[in-house]
Amino acid sequence: MKGLGEDAYILSIKIYRDRSRHLIALSQSTYIDKVLKRFKRENTKKGFLPMSHGITLNR
Repeated sequence: MKGLGEDAYILSIKIYRDRSRHLIALSQSTYIDKVLKRFKRENTKKGFLPMSHGITLNR
C-alpha cells in the first residue's frame, strides 16, 4: 500500500490515514449504500461501530 495518498479505496473500503496522529480509519459506506439501494432500503437507520481502543494488530 505505497503511494496511495491521504485516502484511497481498496476493495470498496475507503482508507483514511492521518500520519501525524498515527490513525487509520476504514469505511465501507459506499458499499453499504449500494447494497441498501439494491434492496430498496435507502431510508434504513444507519449507525457506527467503532473499534475498541488499545487493540494491538499484528501483521
